Amino acid sequence: MERLYAYNHTRPSEHAKREQLLKEMLAECGAGCWIEPPFHANWGGKHKHLGDFLLR
Repeated sequence: MERLYAYNHTRPSEHAKREQLLKEMLAECGAGCWIEPPFHANWGGKHKHLGDFLLR
């Protein structure tokens, strides 16, 4: 929940920080993948795999 909070409170210019937080929260986060904040989740993200260039 702390990482999710941090992700949702990043600035739009903080691309590297968002990328790092997604890699910490998800099992796999492919190249070019991002989730536009706010990101709401109530599941164990370590079981979620996102491939290259997936847009949500």
